[in-house]
Amino acid sequence: MTSRVLVIGLVFGDLALQACVVSRQPVTVLGHSVRITPSERDSASSGELIAVSAESVWVAPGAEIVSVPWSRVGRLQVRLSNVNGGGAMAYSVVMGLLTGGALFAACSQVEDTECAVVLPGVLGMWLLLGALSAMTIESSSQKALGAAQWEALRAYARFPQGLPDSLPRQGPASPGP
Repeated sequence: MTSRVLVIGLVFGDLALQACVVSRQPVTVLGHSVRITPSERDSASSGELIAVSAESVWVAPGAEIVSVPWSRVGRLQVRLSNVNGGGAMAYSVVMGLLTGGALFAACSQVEDTECAVVLPGVLGMWLLLGALSAMTIESSSQKALGAAQWEALRAYARFPQGLPDSLPRQGPASPGP
């Protein structure tokens, strides 16, 4: 009986490992999401980074492509990944409640034990680690670049070699809705 359980466990473990290897994320051809904070009083805008040149940056806030001259860009922030601090905190809360609840249930099965501190203690540890992780994840998922670093910004654009001639262009625009 024990060997049968071991064989079944190994089969399921192998299948799970193969599923992890095969289920890779598809490669996206889209540019990274950017947020442009203007150097003037215009409102900030965000959208997909289409292309970059020494003179301007092309962003698609919707269906159209807008050219924003570097002289009007105060700060440009690129989102490097979709993982953010909020997701890390949500994971920490859920796992803290599950782990703390399971340990509280196990503790309550033992006689003469004080179990009232188990759930708050475990949840507190998860929240502390989650908060530290959230700050690290949030700061590493974004990168701020300026006009002087426009060549480094090309790697995050849909068209890193420049805007193709076949795409419709709109003239210079200020960042904003």
